[in-house]
Amino acid sequence: MKQAIITICLVLMVLSGQVLGATLNVPSDYPTIQAAINDANEGDTIIVSVGTYYENINFKGKNIVLTSTAPTNEDIVSTTIINGSDAGSVVIFSGTEDSNCVITGFTITNGRIYKPLYGGGIRGNGTTASITHCIIRGNTSEHHGGGLWNCNGLISDCNIISNSARLGGGLHICSGRVRNCFINANSAHSGGGLARCGKITDCIVTNNIAEAAGGGFIWCSEISDCIISGNTGGGIASCGKVNNCTISNNTGYYGVVSADSVNNCVIFGNSAYKGGGLSWCGSVNKCIIVGNTADFGGGIYCSDTNSVITNCTIVNNKADEDGGGIYCYGADASVQNSILWSNTAIRGNDMALVEFGICPIAGGECIFYPASMTVSDSDVQYGLQGVYVDVNCTLLWGDDNIDVDPYFADVNEGDYHLKSQAGRWDPNSESWVQDDITSPYIDAGNPASPIGYEPFPNGGIINIGAYGGTIEASKSYFGEPVCETIVAGDINGDCIVNFKDFALMTYHWLEEN
Repeated sequence: MKQAIITICLVLMVLSGQVLGATLNVPSDYPTIQAAINDANEGDTIIVSVGTYYENINFKGKNIVLTSTAPTNEDIVSTTIINGSDAGSVVIFSGTEDSNCVITGFTITNGRIYKPLYGGGIRGNGTTASITHCIIRGNTSEHHGGGLWNCNGLISDCNIISNSARLGGGLHICSGRVRNCFINANSAHSGGGLARCGKITDCIVTNNIAEAAGGGFIWCSEISDCIISGNTGGGIASCGKVNNCTISNNTGYYGVVSADSVNNCVIFGNSAYKGGGLSWCGSVNKCIIVGNTADFGGGIYCSDTNSVITNCTIVNNKADEDGGGIYCYGADASVQNSILWSNTAIRGNDMALVEFGICPIAGGECIFYPASMTVSDSDVQYGLQGVYVDVNCTLLWGDDNIDVDPYFADVNEGDYHLKSQAGRWDPNSESWVQDDITSPYIDAGNPASPIGYEPFPNGGIINIGAYGGTIEASKSYFGEPVCETIVAGDINGDCIVNFKDFALMTYHWLEEN
């Protein structure tokens, strides 16, 4: 009876496609990893014991799981080694494997590949297999992808260290998600850490080297919640979206180059020839840009593109020549709801607008591109005296700009929240605290700008600076204790419903966001 029940269950599992694959063990069942792969079928699992395996393996398009005995145990991962002996790529995928194919829990090292082939450590050939909990270290490609090449599935929880290539020392053409990885000390001519990759999240990208550009990244589509630090050749070059990142202590010819948008980032301590913090960026929003240095554009370098800078805090940046805060070179730029304070330069402590000219080598008439900049609803130290405007350049200066001490919470500790008697967010205690003074930057932004997630009372008008429009925006103070109860119709939070509230409502009438 018991055997009959087991048989019925197996039949049902086959019919429902839920039969588990076989388990193959290395070295107890098979002497090498490749021998196990050769004998494996779809859905099988190969478990590899601790040891060093001197071989170069090929998945041959099979959707199998290749794992160490404990892939989340760092000691097991570091001692379960596939060593390629400088005899080609250590791991090769055919490219047809899908997300049901997994390699997890190995150290992959000593791969070396020459032109025209790519991928010293792992050659993906377009695979969407998952690569997790691996150490990919000390691999070399004469061309592209020292660590990994053309791996388009999930790459997660990996240490990608000390790999080298011509392009993409760590990773090249990995268009899937790269998540929670430590990418360190890789090197390349361009893209020391990553080149031509897709969505990179929650990674630490540090101490990578590029001879030309992109010490950390080059030509990547989206970078979010990453720490990008200490890279040589710049932090980021020619990328798409950069969100919620900390970018610090990178060095190179440029700072952050040609990003379509940079949002909610902290950018400090970087140095470059042009654009210590950022250069050639489309939109820059809600960023803290502090303590960066360059010859031109200590904080931001704008050229060859229209740059829109909104709700940024740009402080203590230095240019040895022009534009301590912002350098606008033959480009159009706008600055709104932002703070520029304590920046220094020979010309234009806070901003410099300079004409760009091209003269043919063989003679002929030169072509000039004058810079233009619109500055509104912002605080600029020394006002117009803090701005250098070159011949033929245009500065449109709003009447609502101010020049007043911002009353930052604690510059020495890097806290650029605005002081408020009604309430300021303290990141150390993770609580709201009340100061004995209120910053004039609270409720000083453009009345038409959305207040976003500013906590109540928010005055109905966005704060200027990096925290304006966020959940950490300092609260509005109206000269008396904050309302205990929210009153219907009281938009600005001053405990009174009047024409001020009506005016604020009209600014945002029929807005969809």
